[in-house]
Amino acid sequence: MAKDGLTLAALATGIASGVQGARLAREAPEGAVPIERGTKPTDDTPREAARTQRSLAGLGVLNIASGVGLWS
Repeated sequence: MAKDGLTLAALATGIASGVQGARLAREAPEGAVPIERGTKPTDDTPREAARTQRSLAGLGVLNIASGVGLWS
């Protein structure tokens, strides 16, 4: 039962990451949202895009954690 929950968590976070990635790409012309590195926004990043970037960071951690849980 735990493996089922972890599988669903991995699937849900993967899908949510895709949705948030697409949302982030629409936040700036030609998908060029300013970032410092990875999912860390710069001071020039629009507020909504920065929020989306931070959510992507959290979703990534949750996705990795659920994957590690499935592997062990």
